[in-house]
Amino acid sequence: WDDYQFNTTSCTWENQGSQPVEPVATNCWDDYQFNTTSCAWENTQTEDTINPIAICQDITIQINGSLTTTITAAQIDNGSSDNCSIASITVSPSSFTASDEGDNLVTFTVTDTNGNESTCFATVTVEAETLGTPDFDLGQFKVYPVPFENNLKIELPAYVSHEGLSVSFYDIRGRHIKMPFITENNTIILNELDHIASGSYFVKISNKTHKQLLFKQVIKR
Repeated sequence: WDDYQFNTTSCTWENQGSQPVEPVATNCWDDYQFNTTSCAWENTQTEDTINPIAICQDITIQINGSLTTTITAAQIDNGSSDNCSIASITVSPSSFTASDEGDNLVTFTVTDTNGNESTCFATVTVEAETLGTPDFDLGQFKVYPVPFENNLKIELPAYVSHEGLSVSFYDIRGRHIKMPFITENNTIILNELDHIASGSYFVKISNKTHKQLLFKQVIKR
């Protein structure tokens, strides 16, 4: 593109030419480079071959009793990107139960609009959930005496199966307290409660067979 003209004032040759303007990219993958031999701009990238950048983050989830918790790919995504645009993000596995308590490795996959993929790995830490909300209604469940002193009885409805039955005891701050219990017919009896301090507590009753999970607030005299 050179175009030298002689400047009679400065008595020197001056280049009056200029490099052609770079063309405007029409595709997200276009990459124009100037060819000095042909003196023209050439597109060196005719299709999208660049993989997305997959960026993961570790997360912690809580499992409530025998229920199943499902995570989304968005929870694992930590700012993934692509030179064009992202078509989809997925994570596998995405469902967890109490049997998965601890660290679990998941695969996070990013796919762009032209089919290029990238993956990264993250850790999903599964924790057993402590009691969070105290104000649940047991409906047909009968809890007595209120307030209690040495023992607490919970009368179950007839439709509640004893198979896989578990009872947990929590203090007002949601901390689990190991507490022995026995069942007589349709009644759960918690004994040896005389050693705990006066105040509010919560009882959690779960049935793994039917995935029932119920909470009740109780008061120690």
